[in-house]
Amino acid sequence: MKRFLALLLALLMVFSLVACGDSKDSSKDDKKTETSEKGENKSEKKSEKVTFTETTLVDNDYCAITIKEVDPDDPMGFLMKAKLENKSSDKTYTFSIDYASVNGVQVNPLLYADVAPGKTANEDIQIFDSFLEENGIDTFTDIALNFSVYNGDDFTEDPVVDEVFHIYPYGEDKAEDFVREPKSTDETLIDNEYCTVILDGYDKDASLGYAVKLFVLNKTDEKINISSSEESINGVMM
Repeated sequence: MKRFLALLLALLMVFSLVACGDSKDSSKDDKKTETSEKGENKSEKKSEKVTFTETTLVDNDYCAITIKEVDPDDPMGFLMKAKLENKSSDKTYTFSIDYASVNGVQVNPLLYADVAPGKTANEDIQIFDSFLEENGIDTFTDIALNFSVYNGDDFTEDPVVDEVFHIYPYGEDKAEDFVREPKSTDETLIDNEYCTVILDGYDKDASLGYAVKLFVLNKTDEKINISSSEESINGVMM
């Protein structure tokens, strides 16, 4: 009888261990599946086809601006090919982008071109994506560009173009707005009706030295300028 009970207890222990093993394996499988699904979703998002077609942003008596194509897979980031036309017969116009944003996050694309009277120029507009990827933006769904076109020989003249244009590479219905997730280390420096400024951390190894990282939210419909009048480190003025 004792041998029978011992054998029964041993069998029960074996079944118990097998059940625990199955539970752990199942948990691991679930995690793997969840991770796989996230990866697949991100991959699907990245591989979504661009639906953009050639778009004329400006066509007035002075100039024309056309975005001919976009390349989201350029090695340096996001690339837009633009055609800039100067319709004037006697003025050189300077085409530039004052500021831009991707999904609501400000970026600094490169465009500064002088176009001679009656001439057309083909220029690349490059958006570097390393900063955007740090903030979880891996697909550029809404690109806002503030184009400025003015007389390059007389800055006192009013610009012939000063307007924000939106480009939707995947279609306007796919446009997304960036939403920043709060961090436990956040320190709110300013929060009023005009803007919010949050201390987002520090970078001791920045290329130009020690950097303070800020998140700035403009709550107005106008451009704002945020600057510091004084800086000090350990009480020493900089």
